[in-house]
Amino acid sequence: MAEKKIIKQQSDGTKKTVTRSTAARTTTSKKTAKVAVTEADKSKATGLRVGAIILWVLALACELVAIMNVTGKWYLPDLFPKLPDNYLLYLIIFLVLDLIFLIIGSQLWKKANHLDPCSRENKFRFFIQNQLGAIVAILCFVPFIIVIFASKNSKLNTKEKWIAAAVAIVALLIGVFSSIDYHPVSQEDVDQAISLDQAQVYVTAFGHCFHLDENCQSLHNTGELIAIEAGEETTTAAREATRQGYRLCKFCERQLEQTLNDASQGEEVEIAFIKEYSYAY
Repeated sequence: MAEKKIIKQQSDGTKKTVTRSTAARTTTSKKTAKVAVTEADKSKATGLRVGAIILWVLALACELVAIMNVTGKWYLPDLFPKLPDNYLLYLIIFLVLDLIFLIIGSQLWKKANHLDPCSRENKFRFFIQNQLGAIVAILCFVPFIIVIFASKNSKLNTKEKWIAAAVAIVALLIGVFSSIDYHPVSQEDVDQAISLDQAQVYVTAFGHCFHLDENCQSLHNTGELIAIEAGEETTTAAREATRQGYRLCKFCERQLEQTLNDASQGEEVEIAFIKEYSYAY
C-alpha cells in the first residue's frame, strides 16, 4: 500500500505536513466533559444566523428596487440627475447586488447549521432549516422575473426585457445551487461525533466525509489526507469535523458498527463463561 501524505490542520485553520509517526492514528482525546453543542457554538450560530437574515433582507431590498425600476415607480436618475439614463444598467446592478447579498447570507446560514444543527426526526423542519438559503434565492429573483413580463408599465423595450430576464434567471440558478446545503449536518451526526473518542480524523481536500482510519477503503486512491484534531471549542476530532461540515464516512461507520458488535458479543460470551464458572464452585 502506497504511503499517504498527511497534512495536519491546526486549530487556527493553517496546515502543515507531518511525519507518519506524528500523524499515527490514536484513540484517545482530551479528557473534558463532552457536550454535543457548546454554548459557544450556539452563540456563534445565532450571530451567523442574524447576519444571514440581515443580508437576505438587503438582497430582497435590491430586488424590490429593481422591480420599482422596471415599473418606473423609483428611478435613480430622478434622484441623481447626473447619472446616465439607462434602466437596463441599473436593473443589472441591483440584480448583481441581490445575488452577492444572497450568496454571502446563505454561506453564513449553512455555517450556523453546522455549528448548531437540528434533529432529523422532524424531516420538514430539517429540510427547511438546511435549505432555507435556496428558498430565499427563489424569493429574491422569481418575483422580479414575473413582474418584468407581466408589467404593462415597464420602461424597457422587448429586447431589454429579455436581457434583464436572462440575467435574473442566471442569477436565480447561481443563487439556488450555491445556497443548497448538499451535505447537511444533523443533531444525530453531532451526537455520534461526540461519542467517537478519537484524537484525529482524516478528510480529503475536496471530500465531504471524515474518516476514522487513514486506510479506509474509500481512500485507496488518495495520496494526500488532511488530519483534523479536536479544536479549542470541541471535545473530539470528529465533532470538529462536523463543525466544518463533514459527515462520517459510510465505510467507516459500518466498520465501527461491526467493531462494536464484535466487542458486545465478546462481552456476552465472557459474562456467560464467568457465570458458568462461578456456578461450578
